[in-house]
Amino acid sequence: MATQKPTSPEHIIDLLITKKLTLLDAGYAKFTISRKKNLTIGGDKCLGSGCFDTFQVFLEEDLDFNVSKETLKHEITHIFLEVVGLGEALGDDWKPSFDKETNESLTDKMTKAFCIFAHLNQELFKLLYVES
Repeated sequence: MATQKPTSPEHIIDLLITKKLTLLDAGYAKFTISRKKNLTIGGDKCLGSGCFDTFQVFLEEDLDFNVSKETLKHEITHIFLEVVGLGEALGDDWKPSFDKETNESLTDKMTKAFCIFAHLNQELFKLLYVES
């Protein structure tokens, strides 16, 4: 009798829903993580987006599992950069805005951001960074 290979989820959101991990705790707010078809920012197609006004993270619906997982990590990084003072508040995402930061100061802030994320979201952290 042949054994069936377990099927992997098609999108990271499928796994998050199964594990009840669709909320991201940023300390000051909880962000809902969901998918959206034809995701755009300013008319340009994008893979993911975070909204600091409504506390939502959107991932493009048509991404495969690996791309959706990496996109979620990217959007989480944006949120925690904001938490430690290096986010959207500094200006346009596409223009350099860290000219007064040293490598050491950026490393300190990113370390804090990463630790805050891991502490407040232990199961999500394990899912994204520990489990294969």
